[in-house]
Amino acid sequence: MNDNLRSQFDALANRGTPRGADAVLDTAGAHAAASLDAARKDTVMTDDLTPIVDDLVVDMQPRNPRPSRRSRGVAGLGIAALLGIGGYAAIATQGGGGASSPEAAVEQFARALDDEDALAAIDVLAPREVRSLERSVKTASNKAKQLEMVDDATDPFAGFDIDVDGLETDVEELAPGFAKVTITGGTITADVDPGGLAERFRDMEPGEPEQVDLAEVDVFGGDSDDSVACDSFGECTTVADSNDDAKTAMFVVAIKDGDGWYLSPAYTGFEYAREAYERDQNTTVSVEYGSAEGANLGAADPEAAVRDAFGAIEDSDWNRLIELAPPGELPIWEYRNLLTDAIADEEPSTMRVESLDITIENDGDQATALIEASGTTEGGTWQLGGECDNDFWAGDDGEIERVCFAGNARGVVPLGLFMGASTGTDSGPLEIQLVRENGRWFVSPVGTVLNAVDGFVESFDADLLASMTGDWDEIEPDGSIAYGDAVTVQPGGPRVYTFEGQAGDELFAQTDRLVSITLVGPDGDEVENGWDLTYQGLTLDESGTYRMVVWVYSGDQSVTLVEGGLAAIEPTGAIELGVETTIDGLEVFTFAGAAGQEIFGQANNADLVLIDPSGRVRDDIYGLGYAEVVTLDAPGEYRVVVRPYDSKATFTIWNRADAPEGIEQGEFGPTFPGDGGVEECSSDGTLTTCIQYDADGNVIGEYAYEETGTPETVPTSVAPATTAAL
Repeated sequence: MNDNLRSQFDALANRGTPRGADAVLDTAGAHAAASLDAARKDTVMTDDLTPIVDDLVVDMQPRNPRPSRRSRGVAGLGIAALLGIGGYAAIATQGGGGASSPEAAVEQFARALDDEDALAAIDVLAPREVRSLERSVKTASNKAKQLEMVDDATDPFAGFDIDVDGLETDVEELAPGFAKVTITGGTITADVDPGGLAERFRDMEPGEPEQVDLAEVDVFGGDSDDSVACDSFGECTTVADSNDDAKTAMFVVAIKDGDGWYLSPAYTGFEYAREAYERDQNTTVSVEYGSAEGANLGAADPEAAVRDAFGAIEDSDWNRLIELAPPGELPIWEYRNLLTDAIADEEPSTMRVESLDITIENDGDQATALIEASGTTEGGTWQLGGECDNDFWAGDDGEIERVCFAGNARGVVPLGLFMGASTGTDSGPLEIQLVRENGRWFVSPVGTVLNAVDGFVESFDADLLASMTGDWDEIEPDGSIAYGDAVTVQPGGPRVYTFEGQAGDELFAQTDRLVSITLVGPDGDEVENGWDLTYQGLTLDESGTYRMVVWVYSGDQSVTLVEGGLAAIEPTGAIELGVETTIDGLEVFTFAGAAGQEIFGQANNADLVLIDPSGRVRDDIYGLGYAEVVTLDAPGEYRVVVRPYDSKATFTIWNRADAPEGIEQGEFGPTFPGDGGVEECSSDGTLTTCIQYDADGNVIGEYAYEETGTPETVPTSVAPATTAAL
């Protein structure tokens, strides 16, 4: 136990009233509730708002390599630290009520980091933002103890060493009660001593200490140039950068609440988003700090808040949707000009509500809305409640094809950051959290997300932890599998199956839908590029017992180990080049190719793998489905293996010589020039010609197309994406 923590215990003992997590968060909540009654500033009325687009585009990247053992250990440590904070908070007490000034709040937080003292850090965070953590702290604390992720629940940072030295700050008042504190100097050094960690993490490879010179930090990456910002349809405009050579130093936003100053993660995040947007768009956006106090926001009751939210999305009434976000959690209302300016040119919502049933469960100033709803978008359907895999899919044009969330939506929690996995199917009404502030009801994004996080934490078990730390021998296999046999794998993971393999065996894991597979060798370590087992197949290097670790994204999936690799799968039939084909599961098609022939593929919701006449999987297969040209090496029968990510998929293989001019850019667009690269386009009114240059000015590509398409299918210009993501 460190000296600082011991002194905290001594202080608690001297007070004679030790208080746990409930008391800490109750005190924070009471302080926050009281502060809601005090207006920080006179009301500022809103300007007219403009519509935003409803469609959510998800970039699925199923080919990411599996993380290394060290990275898995770090991921596990991150989970352990976050969960362990719950145990730490169980002995914490609400301290002196913030700091005396904005710079003092930053200095207190830095001292807390230096001492690895979560108590002191919590004490200087905005009370209204802390109060939402009560239930999550309890859930995390229980899980940390259950999984033995920390040796001492009162010291979750054992083994971590953080040093902050020479901190220098500069304070700028944003408005009365709001300050931006810029870090102008100092260093922060971080190190991990595996010997001080919980037992399961002690075999992690130690790393070198990392030191950051805070004076040299440039949040937005340094020099910038004039650029071209493109929307999702390839419509692009040149953005002149007036901020060349300007550096954006690290900063935090402090707010005054009552008599104390606190650091606000919410205001800090929105302020970074504002500066990023202004820098990217060469514009200025006003923020009306404190304007939520006294504004007529929210709804009269919880059900009205939920119905108004659905109606606002359906009617593209983004002004009303912003009004329904609780100002005590997120300063969305104060930053509304940023949000509406960023999406001013987007199309109206295409979501339509066909059914909406709401049941409200009240609990004082909090409530849960249990929702059963369904409807359509221009591109598909959506469903809330029932039985769902908690997922959503969008087509290549950005239109939502399917949305389905149920229960507490625990599957939405990005476990994919660690292993690319789903947490399985949920059922029952979708749970949306609401909160009452100043007598008005609001839909709570923070509460809803934390509810999903709580669901994920509750479902987090020893097998998931072992898969993150690479301790595969701690996971009891679900069964064994032989070559040619199929096993049915349920959603979630990890599901582990053993098989006996021989050096030189060529294998392919045949599935009808996208799954994620890690292959563990006889030595207990992950097989390098083992994830290729489900994409292009692989050859075993040694003989022995292997473990196939499977995560399924949605629905029960059949997995078959095919001996002989991709080449052993019998073709469904032949395809005609230039003709679109629809599939609803993994299929293999053939076509006759000639030496030197140039082909390219377009795929919607599927992977394409090309196999040449000799049975060799082409090295450049990953580009085949993304409008990249592949030159065939020899004449003969070629095979294309097509597997959908989910549900049905379509694909087309084109002979470049016969394809309509410009079609190879298609829905995907040409390849971006990359960091520092540019693209210059010229038009004579009927034909647009574009040349791509790398950062050194070398020509790396060019293309041309007739100006007869629509923005959805033919981009007018493409360059490195620079549009800010909020």
